[in-house]
Amino acid sequence: MGVRSKLFKKLTSLFIVFVLSGFVATSGISQAAESKSDASISVTSSVDKIKVSQDELITFTVEINGAIGKLPEIKLPDLDKDFIVVSTSKQHNISFGSAQGKLAFSLKYLLKAKEVGTFSIEPVIVDYKGKKYKTETINIEVTKSEKPQEDDEKLPIEFEEGEEVIL
Repeated sequence: MGVRSKLFKKLTSLFIVFVLSGFVATSGISQAAESKSDASISVTSSVDKIKVSQDELITFTVEINGAIGKLPEIKLPDLDKDFIVVSTSKQHNISFGSAQGKLAFSLKYLLKAKEVGTFSIEPVIVDYKGKKYKTETINIEVTKSEKPQEDDEKLPIEFEEGEEVIL
């Protein structure tokens, strides 16, 4: 057997041992995080504005944070009833430290009101290990849009041939 093939076998063996030891360590951390039964979480919902004109956009944010192993069941309010959902985004981070898994999860909705009035975004409800976590109702006042005076309503101007016009 050549020197290259011996070196290849040795490196392959070291790589397999390295991968397996990393898998065992990661697996142990996951199990410890999921077996934690008294983990507490926090659930919040918020908007960036509670009074807007009909042409303005509102950012509705839901955040879930806590020492939990996986994402809990989330019941979101019906946003389509009073708003147009312009866009959505989600972000989640999971970190492990001291054998405790921590989750930070965020949902963001960009909303536009369908009409003028006062509307409520109902609570977000999160069910985790038999406990229900509920946010507060958020009320939003939507006023009529104030349109700036349009430049399209200018008086017509008549020009004669050869007349110089400076714009």
